[in-house]
Amino acid sequence: MSQIEGLIAQGHEVSVLAENLSSDIELITSPEILQVAQRAVFLQPKSAWFSAFLQKLPYRVRQKRRQLAERKAYKNNDVVVCNFGWMGIEAANQMKDMPQRAKLVTIFHGADMSSFLKGRDDSPYADLFAIGDSFLPISQFWKSKLLELGAPEEKTSIHRMGVFTDEFSFSSREKSSDNPFNFITVGRLTEKKGVEYTIRAAAALKQMLDKPNFQVTIIGDGPLKTELKILCHDLGMDAEISFKGALPHEQVAKHLQKADAFLLPSVTAQNGDMEGIPVALMEAMASGLPVISTRHSGIPELVIHDNTGLLADERDPQGLAQAMHQTLTDHTNRETLASSARKHVETEFNNALWNQKLSDLCLQIANQSPVTGDKQ
Repeated sequence: MSQIEGLIAQGHEVSVLAENLSSDIELITSPEILQVAQRAVFLQPKSAWFSAFLQKLPYRVRQKRRQLAERKAYKNNDVVVCNFGWMGIEAANQMKDMPQRAKLVTIFHGADMSSFLKGRDDSPYADLFAIGDSFLPISQFWKSKLLELGAPEEKTSIHRMGVFTDEFSFSSREKSSDNPFNFITVGRLTEKKGVEYTIRAAAALKQMLDKPNFQVTIIGDGPLKTELKILCHDLGMDAEISFKGALPHEQVAKHLQKADAFLLPSVTAQNGDMEGIPVALMEAMASGLPVISTRHSGIPELVIHDNTGLLADERDPQGLAQAMHQTLTDHTNRETLASSARKHVETEFNNALWNQKLSDLCLQIANQSPVTGDKQ
């Protein structure tokens, strides 16, 4: 959404080609973005009856309908921006025999650079690298891997995902000595989010303190919810850890305002799935919350250890507990880290800056020589 909003603000005409209609459309408040969403083209039918009708048609007919919709978009626009590598692959496959087409920009996030590649000996991006005009990994970590896969270096550059920092008021966290110190984590209860290690680290922290006076608030839902609650009970942490489930954005914001520190110990899942750089961390840092995370994917580019936050190794509850202990007991360092974190997000992860860069890039490559089939 932020990319669309940014490109519209720069005066570009934006259209959307999407796989299907997301429920997120109900969250749109901007009239400009709502107009774009309402005229979006969806590869999957919006109506149930039409979808059922299509499923009765031969596969080649359904694929032809999809192909026509994609090719129309790739012909009638100057630049196509694909989010996630697999969407870039699909666009490249359609574009490779088109006599004239849009320029192709692909942004690589996380799963498309991790679980999508697991178990493959070859690069699924070979055709995309040959046809694409710009490749934008969201971190230096992914840029290095993309170059290893064969991306042309002259066409590859980092493009951060970020937040609009003006929307977050920075507030120093003044903790009352009477109230428990409140660690908070927000995210889906999946393996990648490392909530198991939040619980194990909290249990280890409890053993470090003569008089434990802290709580951990876990916001989110997901397939590991029951398993994590059992772990919490088995470790004797029911009094310190509370599961709030999935909450509306407004309630999440209220919990964040009451929190003293933000915890997100991401790990590499067994299926290879990895984070990009979690936006939840950026939001916490922009608002003044001290953060604790892990040396995982591109996170150390955001959370610089002992500068903009604290880091532990993946799946290291003792290391996390030490970071939690330092955060809980050292008020001066908490304030220093939080202030540095806000400045880092403002300069390196500010959506206003990155949307401008994306606009500049689109203009630059759109003004290059037209792409024709003879040049491929």
